[in-house]
Amino acid sequence: MINTTHRTCGFEASHRCKPLWLFLIVFFLLVGCGHRPETAANLSKVPEPAVSRSDSTNDNQLEPPPAAPEFIKPSSEDDPVEVRFAASKRDVRVGESFDVSVAFSIDPAYEIHSMDASAPQIPTQIELELPVGFTAVEDWDAPAPVRSLNPGGQSVFTGEVEFVQTIQVSNEIEPGDHQLICSVSYQACNSRQCLRPTKSVLTIELTCSAGSP
Repeated sequence: MINTTHRTCGFEASHRCKPLWLFLIVFFLLVGCGHRPETAANLSKVPEPAVSRSDSTNDNQLEPPPAAPEFIKPSSEDDPVEVRFAASKRDVRVGESFDVSVAFSIDPAYEIHSMDASAPQIPTQIELELPVGFTAVEDWDAPAPVRSLNPGGQSVFTGEVEFVQTIQVSNEIEPGDHQLICSVSYQACNSRQCLRPTKSVLTIELTCSAGSP
């Protein structure tokens, strides 16, 4: 009888204690999940690459090379031809050479006469005025003219045409800025009429420095 009563009491006591230790287990689990160590969070982050101040400074100091000089005469209603006078470089050294070009952009409805056109046509002409110490090498490298579709079938230039000439710089030239002047004259014609002859003066400036190229 005594043994039976003792077992019954032990059984009842264990049932009374069970809710307490279950509560403690749940409490510690919640507290542990809510406070993760900072080291674990830090390990999950990927470090950002360092930015080099010297690299960004060098990039800001880089400057693009100077653009080659050019002078553009735009087209208009009264003059359907655009003319561009340009040099292959802005800075030249004594003793070296460079190219200059004259490019015509002619309206599709028009044409201009060739450089060897005879009267009554007005020939296309290009004249260079060079500073002392600059010398043109040979004649213009000119495109071949085409046969006009208008009555007469004379030699003409149409569309996009470019003339190129090489310039030699003397070894004795004075360093500094030098101006090149180009005069162009032409007459634009279409199937119905020829416009008044046009003459334009285009200028560009180069800088010449001493020393070998």
